[in-house]
Amino acid sequence: MVKKTVLVLAVGSLLFTGCAQKNLEGTAISGSGTEMMIEKRLEHRVDAEKLKNAIVKAAKSIGWMTTPLGERKIIAEKYFSETKNIAAEISLGAEGYTIEYSSGQNVESEAADLLEDLENAIEKELKKESEHGH
Repeated sequence: MVKKTVLVLAVGSLLFTGCAQKNLEGTAISGSGTEMMIEKRLEHRVDAEKLKNAIVKAAKSIGWMTTPLGERKIIAEKYFSETKNIAAEISLGAEGYTIEYSSGQNVESEAADLLEDLENAIEKELKKESEHGH
């Protein structure tokens, strides 16, 4: 019994420590593939409406469609074909935003890359807007 408990704890610790993959410049990525979540902490406060607009604009620039879901949530979807698509839920917070895989069809192997592409586009748009003072 003791050996099994130690093994379970060791495996549990390995799984837990393996969850946080990156933490670069205020970005924390946890999970992988269809279990992925990206949490972005912004360096400077951004008005909620400006953040929402930047997310929508960024998503559109790389082929994602967006649908507002209340004041602080956006559903982003990208369709490749009738049988291949991905959806993510973007939650806006006081200090940043979170992108979380919501659903998809035939994107399991590339879900993480697609979410990171979305996050990179958002960051690019926020940087562009801050440089232009919008």
